[in-house]
Amino acid sequence: GEIVLPVVHHLLGKHKDLGAYTRVLSHPHALAQCSRFLREHLPHAIREPVISTAEAARLVGASDQPWAAIGTELAGARYGLEVVAREIQDHAHNATRFIVCSREEAGPTGNDKTSIAFSLPVDRPGELYHALGEFATRGINLTKIESRPAKKGMGLYIFFIDCVGHHRSPVTGQALSALRGRASFYKLLGSYPQYREA
Repeated sequence: GEIVLPVVHHLLGKHKDLGAYTRVLSHPHALAQCSRFLREHLPHAIREPVISTAEAARLVGASDQPWAAIGTELAGARYGLEVVAREIQDHAHNATRFIVCSREEAGPTGNDKTSIAFSLPVDRPGELYHALGEFATRGINLTKIESRPAKKGMGLYIFFIDCVGHHRSPVTGQALSALRGRASFYKLLGSYPQYREA
């Protein structure tokens, strides 16, 4: 399954004076999502990426240095930090998609997505275009396309794709089957109900 949750970032620290902070720790995405606030209010503070917003709060809470963290109010309370500035994210409607993993297969609901990973056998002009064309010619919307180096040579990538539809539906199944025929590596990660706001 998938769920989309609103993300609210706060500046967490041990005192209210923003000018005293020399370093701001957080997850790289949180640092990016709060770049306007950091640029305007902490232009001289070093931005230090860490593995998570919770880890940033833990490190700041354990340090005697004039550091701040970007994170949640809950993380601040857990590690003895104050909320120095509230809702510092650049966009009010900031949200993150979370995936719910299961060993059980979710059946079709009529409002599904499918996630796959694949690689192409060669790095040649038009190869990805033709692979993605399997979805376009069938009228299937792609909601996410991401690539990561395959670490098997220059120009070789693993592509992660989310498409609308369940892998068991005839049209989506045809597109996935055709893509599998073009791929050197193919993995169906799963089909699941799309998130719908209440």
